[in-house]
Amino acid sequence: IDCFNKLKLKLETSRRNYLTDLVNHYILSNISVKNLEDDSNAMNITTVYGKFSKFKNFKFVLEKLMVDYLQNCYEDPKFDSDNDYFNRIYSLINLTGNSYEIVLNCLKKTETHFWPIFFKKSNETPRSVVNKLYTDCNDHKLSAHFFIIMLNYEKYDYSREDNECYPGESKPQTSKKESCNISAEDQDLIFNILKRLILSGDFETSFELVRFLKIVDDKMTHKCLVKMKKYLKLDQ
Repeated sequence: IDCFNKLKLKLETSRRNYLTDLVNHYILSNISVKNLEDDSNAMNITTVYGKFSKFKNFKFVLEKLMVDYLQNCYEDPKFDSDNDYFNRIYSLINLTGNSYEIVLNCLKKTETHFWPIFFKKSNETPRSVVNKLYTDCNDHKLSAHFFIIMLNYEKYDYSREDNECYPGESKPQTSKKESCNISAEDQDLIFNILKRLILSGDFETSFELVRFLKIVDDKMTHKCLVKMKKYLKLDQ
């Protein structure tokens, strides 16, 4: 909302759907107009972000739009086949500076068979995200959460080309693996993530990771915790 007088007004939306509809409208307008100067109602994505990111529920709106988008892609084989909408909504998500936090919330709000749609369109995998968060971003909390996403994702054969869930296809006939064998490399990664979480005082995320790992491989988790206990004693 533009105001050209000298008064400084603080405006807030009273309904979440109102802001959702506005952001969605400007994304669609940006797609439909080749030259933004030809339509005064259209904006570039950076302008859309600058105009609406000030609202406190903006990130929630992006989550909702992405969740709805994945649902539409799953149900309609022709929906956004050129990724025009996805590229714009994902650009808005990246502009927040908290892209993987928003993506994590989106994935948690959808069923696992929607996840391949997102990762295919973003040209990423859960494993590549974990490596990026742990190695490049040094974000151990998000690393832990995406490690859980990764194991859930890899528990099924979603990574196989013949089982990939393309937009509009029915749920892939993936078979749940009888056992989830966690590699030695992944076990080292688990230990290092857990160690950083504990040392930083993030016991809530530590507990969530351990609780999940005990379900996946209780014996391995026990060995990891014994090793952690020895490490913390030596570190004192």
